[in-house]
Amino acid sequence: TGALSGASVISVPITTAAILSTTQAPAFDALGEADRIVAVDDADFYSTPSVVARLKSGKAKSVGGGSQANTELLLSLKPAVVITYGTGSASFDGIDKLTNVGLPALVEAGYMEQTPLGRSEWVKLIGALTNKESLAESSFASWRKDYNAIVARMKTAATHPVVISGSMYQG
Repeated sequence: TGALSGASVISVPITTAAILSTTQAPAFDALGEADRIVAVDDADFYSTPSVVARLKSGKAKSVGGGSQANTELLLSLKPAVVITYGTGSASFDGIDKLTNVGLPALVEAGYMEQTPLGRSEWVKLIGALTNKESLAESSFASWRKDYNAIVARMKTAATHPVVISGSMYQG
């Protein structure tokens, strides 16, 4: 009722998922749940081996992202949830398009995290969706320990390399 009367309901554990950001693939893989992925935004951007294998075998399809997502193809794949990203505009992000056709959209913001550790903590969301909360918690705890050890070691390093990471965008 009230403000949430039109909200999507997502039953867990999810049986299938469409992921519209590469940041979600490693979490599914780490939890042994990549077989739930039936769709991704752009197959060319994925490097997680289990997801690439699903794409090559045809078990997962490339459907586009944001407002360009192919809702007809998504509907035919019947994902239990479409995990997407948000930039602040439901129209630009395609969230309203997904919900208007009855696809349950869930916004994940892992791409906005400032550190690898922050990004990896989103495994807990996928853990909650797949009933793998315990594994997600223990995986993250292990990653946090390793990350903090590397950070501590780098504070005393004589040199600090500069790395720029990302993808081509508008040239």
